[in-house]
Amino acid sequence: MEDESYRNMVLSKLNRNFNRKSTPCDKVDDVFISKAVWKGMLKVLQAVIHGLEHTYSNFGLGGMASVFQLAEMAHTHYWSKEFAGLEHGGMAGSALTEHYARQDLETPSSSPSSRKSSQTDVPIVNYPEMDSSEAQSTTEMFKDMLNQKRNLLFSKLTSFDSDVGRGLSAAGGKPRASSVFSSKSSLSGYRPPVGVPVTSPLTSPDTARTYLYQGLIGKERSNLWDQMQFWEDAFLDAVSQERDMIGMDQGANEMMERYKCLSDTERKRLEHEEDRLLSTALYNLTAAMVLFGVDADIIRNKVRRLLAKSHIGLIYSQEVNHLLDVVHTLHGNETELKPLGSRLLRRATFTVHERDAAGELRFMEVRDDGLVLRSTQGTIVERWWYERLVNMTYSPKIRVLCLWRKNGGQTQLHKYYTKKCKALYYCIKEAMEKSGRRQDAAELGGEFPIQDCATGEGGLIQVCMEGVGLLFHHSKVC
Repeated sequence: MEDESYRNMVLSKLNRNFNRKSTPCDKVDDVFISKAVWKGMLKVLQAVIHGLEHTYSNFGLGGMASVFQLAEMAHTHYWSKEFAGLEHGGMAGSALTEHYARQDLETPSSSPSSRKSSQTDVPIVNYPEMDSSEAQSTTEMFKDMLNQKRNLLFSKLTSFDSDVGRGLSAAGGKPRASSVFSSKSSLSGYRPPVGVPVTSPLTSPDTARTYLYQGLIGKERSNLWDQMQFWEDAFLDAVSQERDMIGMDQGANEMMERYKCLSDTERKRLEHEEDRLLSTALYNLTAAMVLFGVDADIIRNKVRRLLAKSHIGLIYSQEVNHLLDVVHTLHGNETELKPLGSRLLRRATFTVHERDAAGELRFMEVRDDGLVLRSTQGTIVERWWYERLVNMTYSPKIRVLCLWRKNGGQTQLHKYYTKKCKALYYCIKEAMEKSGRRQDAAELGGEFPIQDCATGEGGLIQVCMEGVGLLFHHSKVC
C-alpha cells in the first residue's frame, strides 16, 4: 500500500458506492456490510493509512489523493446488529438501507388515499356495543400503559447515557451530545442539515450502527491526521486527479481555442464546472478532517486558506463557508459527503481498435460535449469536441466507424474498428443532438463583400436560409 496506484485500485474495488450513479444534488449513501466484511475492510484501511504515512514521509511522491476514497469508505460503510439479523433472515444487505429509508419516508407522512386503502384491506369485525363511559375508561387505560412504557424507555436510555459519560470522563475522554449513537445512526440514514441541533436519537445498542471510521480514531488513530501539510497536499492531488479523469488537463491550447469560440452561456457553464469541482473537493476535505478528529479551529483556518487560493465564485463557495461556520458543532460523520465530479459524468465507453481489428486497442468515451479516446493505461490520447466533427458514417459489414473532423484548415479521417459500431454510432449521434440542443446555435446568414475577378466590379454576397445571392451594381444573381 505504499504505492498510490495500488491504493486507488484496492479502494475502488472495495468501495460499494464507487459505481453508483448520482447527480450533483445527491449525497453519498451509507452502505451496510456484514461484521466479517467490516473487520476485513478495517484492516485494509489501516494498511492504506500506513502506506499514506510512508508516502508523506517521502515528500508525497506518487500522490495522496486516495485519502478521499479512504475517508468515503470510513464515512459510509457500517455494520449493525439488527441489520445483520435481517440479512440472516434472507434480505440482501444492499437492499437494507433502501428498505428502511422507504419505510421511514412512507410511515409518518402517508397520504389519506394510502390510509384509506389500508383501512379497506382490514377485515371488519363487529364487537358488542359499549356506552361512552366504558369506551372512555378503556382509552384512558391504554394511555396509562403507553405512558408507563415510554417513561421506562426514557429511564433506560438516560441511565445508559450516564454510564457511558462516566466511562468517558474516567478515561480522560471528552463526552459530547449523542456520542454513543451519532445522528447518522438512525435507521433511515437521514441526517439533519448542517448547523441544525441534533437531538439524542431513541435508538438501542441493537439498532446502532458501527462505522469503519470508529475503528480508526481510537487508540489506533494516526498522527498523520494532525499534519496540515498532508491535507493540503492531498487536496491538490485530488483536484489534479479529478481534472485528469474529467479531461480538463489535456490539450490546454486546444481547450483555450475552443473556449474563445464558445458563446457566453457555454463559457459560464465551463466556469461553473471548474468551481463545482473545487468546491466539492473542499467540502469533502472538511468532512474528512472532521471525521478523523482534527480540531475545528485548525480545520477552519486551513480550508479558508485553500478556498482563497482556489478563487471559487460566490455561488459554490457559499456552501463551503456555511459548513466552516458550523464546523465546531460537527463530530464524526455528521457531514454528508458529495459525489465526485468524475462519477457524475454520463458517459458510455466502447472498446475500439485504430483502423482495423489489428490496430492498437483504445477506449472511446462518449460524453455530453465530445469524444475522448484513452489508451489502455487510462491516459487521454485524443479528444474531439462535437462542433469539430464534420461527418460520421459506419459500416456494419466490416464493423468500422469513420469520423471526419476539422483540424486547423484540414479535414481528417479517422477509422475505428469495433464489434459494436452500430451502437457506438447511435450513441454518438444522440449525444451530439443533446449537445446541439444545449448550445445556442450560431446565426446563419449575412452579407459579405466580394469582387468579380473578371471585371473587377465590387459587390455583396448575401447568405440566407433560402440560398445564396450575388448582388452587383448593375446585376443581381440568385
